Amino acid sequence: MANEGMTPEEIVHDCNRLIMDHRAMEAVEKYIADDFIEHNPIVRGGNREGFIEHLVEGGLTDPDKPRMKMVVDRTISSGNMVVTHIHVETGPDSPILVFMDIYRVEDGKLVEHWDVMQPVPEESVNGRVTMY
Repeated sequence: MANEGMTPEEIVHDCNRLIMDHRAMEAVEKYIADDFIEHNPIVRGGNREGFIEHLVEGGLTDPDKPRMKMVVDRTISSGNMVVTHIHVETGPDSPILVFMDIYRVEDGKLVEHWDVMQPVPEESVNGRVTMY
């Protein structure tokens, strides 16, 4: 089994760490199943090839591109399903982005991914709690 001994949660976190470190192709080879299903509608084909294209276009395979800062705020896992709630700082002039990601892990690989993303607004009428 690929990535033997790792929990689904560890697989998700290490995959994301490699991607944020602009080592996306290493992450793909190590953690993304050949028959990967991507539910994000902006990823062409909804498959592994489209996911790779998305990573390349996002600069996550280029070590010279500016780094984003990702903070994992919470993780929930049950069996082969992992949910992460993260926020990402892409740059000083860009809003912070908050993500909820759902992953299905089988045989040590990510086989399916869903996500929702929302930018943190400049002003919050809530005033009591943050989004993360």
